[in-house]
Amino acid sequence: MILHIETSSTVCSVALSQHAICLAHFDMHDPNMHSSHLSVFIDELMDKCSVSIKQLQAVAVSVGPGSYTGLRIGLSTAKGICYATDAHLIAVPTLHAMADLFLQRNIVSSTSYIIPVMDARRQDVYTAVFSAKPDMVIESQAIEVNKDSFQSYLHHHPCHFIGNASNKVQQLISPHPNATFHHGIMPSSMGMIRIAEKMMSDKKFADLAYLEPIYRSM
Repeated sequence: MILHIETSSTVCSVALSQHAICLAHFDMHDPNMHSSHLSVFIDELMDKCSVSIKQLQAVAVSVGPGSYTGLRIGLSTAKGICYATDAHLIAVPTLHAMADLFLQRNIVSSTSYIIPVMDARRQDVYTAVFSAKPDMVIESQAIEVNKDSFQSYLHHHPCHFIGNASNKVQQLISPHPNATFHHGIMPSSMGMIRIAEKMMSDKKFADLAYLEPIYRSM
C-alpha cells in the first residue's frame, strides 16, 4: 500500500495504490491550495478506501523540479507520515512521472522521445528527455530555450513535448515536422504509481532526514 503525493505545480494531487493498481486519487488545480487542502485530501482518500494511515508501507512524494512552496509542503507532509508510521519514503522525480503517465495514456512510436518541459521563468525551462520505454536519455536540467534547442533529438526522432512550458517551447524553437506539442498536461500522482512500485520492489528508499526537493521559481 503506497500513498502518492504530488505538489510540484499548481496541481494538488494524491493517490493510493496497492500492487501498482490505483485504488483512488484526487486532483485539484489551484495555485494556493496545497497548505490548506493536502492533508484534507489525504484523509478523504484514506476514508474512501477504508484504509488506515498505519497500513501504509510507503509514501511516495514528487521531488521536483517544481515550486518551492508546493514541494516543501508535499515533502514535509510525506516525512511526517513516515515518521509517524515507520513507512518508507520514496522520492519520485516529477519529470519522470509525467513522461511515464503520458506513455500510459498515449500510443507513440517506439523511436519517440518524450520531453517534459516545466516553466522556469523568462526563456528557461526544466526538462529531461525520455525514450518510449521509458528510459532516461538526458537527466533533469535547466536550460535556456532558443531556436536550436532540442534539434539534435528532433533531427532523428519524433519528439512529444509535454508540460506547462510546451507552448513557450513551441514559440521559441525552430518549427520541425518531428515536434508534437501536448498542451495542458500537468504533473499528477497517477504518474508516480508505476515508478514508486518499482522503487519499492528494488528497496530504493529516500533518507528521511536528508531528502531535499529540486526547486524552481514560479
